[in-house]
Amino acid sequence: MHRRPLAALALLFNLVILAGCGRQALPGPRPIATTDLSGINLVPYTDRWFGITGILPEGWFQVDRGFFLAGPPEDQPVTVHLQQVLGGMTLVQAQDYLVPWLSLEEFPEPVGHRESENLNWRLYSYEHRDPRLGQRKNDVALAESEDGVYLVLLATAPGEYETLHAQVFLPAVDALAPAVDDASVYQTYSGWPAVAVLDKVGNSRHETAGFTLDRCTRLRAYALGEGTQAGMVDFGYVENAETGQIVWQMYFFETDAAGPHGNRRVDRTLTLPPGTYRLHFETNGSHAFEDWGDRAPGHAFWGIALYEDQEQEGGPASCWERASRPEDLGWSSEILNGLIATAFEKSGAAGLMIITDGKVVFELGNTANNFLTHSMRKSLMSVLYGAYVAEGQIEPSSTLAELGIDDIQPLTETEKRATILDLLQARSGIYLPAAGEAQSMKDARPVRGSHKPGTYWYYNNWDFNALGTIFEQATGKSFYQAFDERIAGPVGMQDFRPERLQYSYEYWLSQHPYYGTRISTRDLARLGQLFLQGGNWQGEQIVPAEWVETSTRAHSTTGKTGTYSGYGYMWWVAAKDRAAIREGSYAASGYGGHTMEVLPDLNTVIVFRVNTDASGWQPIDDPDEAVLGILSARIE
Repeated sequence: MHRRPLAALALLFNLVILAGCGRQALPGPRPIATTDLSGINLVPYTDRWFGITGILPEGWFQVDRGFFLAGPPEDQPVTVHLQQVLGGMTLVQAQDYLVPWLSLEEFPEPVGHRESENLNWRLYSYEHRDPRLGQRKNDVALAESEDGVYLVLLATAPGEYETLHAQVFLPAVDALAPAVDDASVYQTYSGWPAVAVLDKVGNSRHETAGFTLDRCTRLRAYALGEGTQAGMVDFGYVENAETGQIVWQMYFFETDAAGPHGNRRVDRTLTLPPGTYRLHFETNGSHAFEDWGDRAPGHAFWGIALYEDQEQEGGPASCWERASRPEDLGWSSEILNGLIATAFEKSGAAGLMIITDGKVVFELGNTANNFLTHSMRKSLMSVLYGAYVAEGQIEPSSTLAELGIDDIQPLTETEKRATILDLLQARSGIYLPAAGEAQSMKDARPVRGSHKPGTYWYYNNWDFNALGTIFEQATGKSFYQAFDERIAGPVGMQDFRPERLQYSYEYWLSQHPYYGTRISTRDLARLGQLFLQGGNWQGEQIVPAEWVETSTRAHSTTGKTGTYSGYGYMWWVAAKDRAAIREGSYAASGYGGHTMEVLPDLNTVIVFRVNTDASGWQPIDDPDEAVLGILSARIE
């Protein structure tokens, strides 16, 4: 389900600007910009994620998939526009789904019907009063199809409604259609050496093909299946035949739209170490090969294929060196294969890697899938800052006033005295709403103006997000682009795909976006190993050793119980010994149970992941306890 943009819209409709408290007078929000109605120019638009084509006003700003503003987020434009597909839903399900997101008591009755060349639409219109924006006039159009429910939505001020209804909403409804799915959009790898292929897979099948790699090999994984964000129903995966480990799976979040019926395509590199594997492809009872009805995919392929990658991006394939026996590096094979496997299954974790002395000791789960990092993103940003601070592109002592950093609710003169270093330590003293905040952050937020910059620690998404804005302003590069160039590429990350990542704006709260990130378990292990090696990778100093030492030292005591009660520069730090986790160890941590723990005294990195995209996933209450259980496999 495509919840994020719709949740954002609901918050937009219900937002109440928090009143400033404290002794100092706090400036109010900036005025909201109206739409320029004089020069609306509609241009073609294609979204490969939803698999749709249509038209969009030129210059409107995309803040999330299928979610557009009539101007840049910092101007707080009054008009928002959505074009999406609610995959796998019926019309009734879509209406039920939209009611809470649109803050309605019940879905309105249709005010009309409209038939376009591709879809039969129901049109709805209703008014809504927003506490901050005032009276709003909103249009919704829904069209049921085999793919799900197509959605067009326009929300604006009544004074602008008539013009935008005629010039934007109705043309968007008429133009919205499934993206053309023909042979021209498909890549063919028929000239590349095939490693394993499962093609022409019919309904209700589970086919397998074995293959063996005698060296570290970069493969091209190409698959065509079916599914929605609720789950894949026709999909492929790769299993380690010796351990039974599923090392990579075709999850929805790694796919693009590929025509009708929720068809989804994967086209990515997949590097695998030497070993024996099984390739799998499973289907349900409909829409598989030759059951496509009147709308077949543009490419007559249904299944999964692995080819030896002939493009050789980044030079020869690079895989982790693996320990011959865990005992050689101080680990018990018996406990790892027993206790840890059991704990892993009970915990519901998705991926686990243990690296000691730079070698893989133990690996389990989907270590090649790019799961959401949640708050681990903050440690990744800290790493990147170290590289650019060393070059003088970023000066940590610079104040927000000097940098010209502000927000929708303007900063006070005191708040503008906060430095980059204050933000890195979560000690800015700026207590404003921010994108991507958990409820616990909101509940713990101090009163605005209650602490001066640099004097008080608070786990603050405003600080973390503003650092993303500062970084891009200073370097001219997005976080994703820079991380790929400066970190992922040099250390040989195997799965990081910056082109699939984008900022997420909650522009009604803040002009600073949330830089959500996806990264694989094994790529995170490389990042931990980089820091364990003092920022050096194969003789190249990627991040200065001084930054590694300083950023992972406790500069604050957080008051939290548990292993990591200290805080560095967006790293959690062990302030005291706790069993096998010694003082000075540090970790990147994320919602649900994600953790990457760097244990210098053991020369070890442990990465523990969950898949928060999975249906029915359960958060891990205390990932540090899981890591302590893993460390029980250490041989004294």
